[in-house]
Amino acid sequence: MKKTILSILAVAAILFAISCNSSPKLMTESEMDKRIEQLTAMEIDSLDAVLDADCERKMPRMVAAKRDSIIAASSQEN
Repeated sequence: MKKTILSILAVAAILFAISCNSSPKLMTESEMDKRIEQLTAMEIDSLDAVLDADCERKMPRMVAAKRDSIIAASSQEN
């Protein structure tokens, strides 16, 4: 029984040592490019939604201001 427990602990220690010494997997340049493209696409999609909402919110005020400007300019000509 004691040998079994020591054997299991020895195997666990060896596996732990092996896993600690392994270096982390670094991304290749093509993998980084792909990840950058994915993140950029996600950001652009979310930014498009924000800008569309902002445009919808501002458009009526901008149209009214331009309309009033045109009316004022045409009434000054007469």
